[in-house]
Order: sequence, then structure tokens, then C-alpha cells
Amino acid sequence: MATMAADLKKQTVDQSGVEVLRWKTRIALLWLIHMANFAAYLILSSMEPNAIAARQSGTAQVVTDASRLSIVFLFCVPWLIAWLSLTLKDTASRWTNFVVGILFTVLLVGTLISAQARGASVALRFNIFTGCAVALLTVWYAWKWPKQQG
Repeated sequence: MATMAADLKKQTVDQSGVEVLRWKTRIALLWLIHMANFAAYLILSSMEPNAIAARQSGTAQVVTDASRLSIVFLFCVPWLIAWLSLTLKDTASRWTNFVVGILFTVLLVGTLISAQARGASVALRFNIFTGCAVALLTVWYAWKWPKQQG
């Protein structure tokens, strides 16, 4: 009888571990989607009519070290958070994803408002909107992550 109870408890622990891994994997994948979406944003923004015209006329903005640094930052943060999602303890991973997801949502909403104001193409605005949706989904998954039973 005691062995059956121990086996049942071990099976429950194993199932909860698998469930946690499923949540961690989902969130890590969302951060990798952020990276791909940002790469698409860079490509789309370079193809904007205003950007092309500025390059042809020689009035294109010079890429500064600060802008290069921000690009590297926006590529590295999702990669780092994806890795941390899989390696941090459950509570730390959950809160990290929740907080950074909110920060990315705010950043992307601001970018979307800016793109709308400067008359960016529908494709670019859709790309930014997709990033907002992925960021919100990341926040939602982090919030809904099942709490571990004591």
C-alpha cells in the first residue's frame, strides 16, 4: 500500500515537471519569435519608401554606435530571456518573463504609435503589431503559468 502511494506521488511529480517544461518551452519559443520578428522589422524598415529615397539622395541618416548598440540589445535580450526561461527556477523564470514581456510590449506599442505617425507602410505596422501580440502572449503565458503544489 505504501509503495502504491509513493509511486502515485512520484508519477504526479513527474507529470508536473513535464508540464513546467512545456510552459518554459512555449515561452522560450515566443522569445525566439521576437528575434525573427525584429529581423523582419529591420528588413522591412530598410525597404520603406522614405528610407530608399533618403539613401538615393544621399540624405540617409548615419548609423551611429548608439543605434548599433540598440539593435544588438534588441537581438540579445530575447535570446537571453529564451535561454533564461529554460534554465532559471520556475518562479524566477515566470517573473522574468512577465516583467521583460511587459517592457517589450510598452516598447513595441511606442514603436507602433511612432510608425503610424510617420506614415509607415502597412507591412511594417503589421510587423510591429505582430511583435506586440507576441509580447502580450508572453506576458499572458507567464501570468497563467501554473503554480507548483507545495
